[in-house]
Amino acid sequence: MPISLKKRYAITFIISVNDEEVFKGNALASPVFKTGHRHEIIAKRRFSSAALAYNQAIEEARNPVLVFMHQDVYLPEGWDKRFVEEIAFLEKQGRCGVVGCYGVAMDGNPAGHVYSNGLQRELGGIRAADQVQSLDELLLAFRKDTGLRFDPLMPHFHLFGTDICLESKRRGLKNYAISNICLHNSLRVKSLPVEYWRCAEYIRLKWQSELPVKSCCATIYPKKSRMLCLRAIARLKACRTPKQCMSGSERLTIPCQNEILE
Repeated sequence: MPISLKKRYAITFIISVNDEEVFKGNALASPVFKTGHRHEIIAKRRFSSAALAYNQAIEEARNPVLVFMHQDVYLPEGWDKRFVEEIAFLEKQGRCGVVGCYGVAMDGNPAGHVYSNGLQRELGGIRAADQVQSLDELLLAFRKDTGLRFDPLMPHFHLFGTDICLESKRRGLKNYAISNICLHNSLRVKSLPVEYWRCAEYIRLKWQSELPVKSCCATIYPKKSRMLCLRAIARLKACRTPKQCMSGSERLTIPCQNEILE
C-alpha cells in the first residue's frame, strides 16, 4: 500500500536552543505551531556544536522530513503548507538534497526569501526555487532517508549549511533555496566572530577540490593566505563601522508576501 501524502511529508522541526526566552518568543510562537498542529518538535540543548545536536535529533525523529532551524526564526501562517508543496514539486524534478529559505545560487546571486531583523531588510524575493551552492543555517531541510548527516567534527555553530550542501552535492543530490518567506529575528552583528573563521578553515581543509564556494557571509577559497586576507579586511571594516545597537528581545510578526513587497 503506497504511503499517504500526509505521512510522506510529515515534518519534524529540530531546533538547537541556548536561550529559552528567544526560543519561546520566536520559534515556538510561530503560527505553524498553534494549538492542534501535527508537527513533531525536537529541541536540543547544551551541545558544543550544531552538528552534534542535530545528528542526535535525526536519530530520534519520527517523521520523514526534517527541518533544522534557529531558535530565533518565526514561521508565518501557512509556511508549512507552502513548504510541503515546494518539496513535492522539487522531488519531481530529480534527486533533491538540502532545501533552505536563503542561500547563494550557483551563479553567486542571492536565492530564497527571508526578512532579516538584524539587517532590517528583506533578502531575496518571490521567485521559482533556485539551485544553490550553499545555504544559510537559519533554516535547512532534507529527508531522513537521504542518509545525510552533519559532520560531527564540524565545530561550533557556523557554516554547517555550506558543509551539508557540499556533502549533498558529493552524493549526487541537488540543493535548493525556496521562496517561502520567514522572519529571522536575529541581532545585528558588527563582525564575524572567531568561531566563524575556524569553521571556514575547517571547510577550506575538508573541501579543497570543491573550492571556491560562496556562503552567505564570505567566499571560502582554497588558499589559506587568501582567507587570512579576507579575515583581516573584515576586521578592518568592522573597526570602521559605527556601533549600532538594537533590541532582539521583541518578537516581530511578519506581513504576508504581498504586503512586504509593497
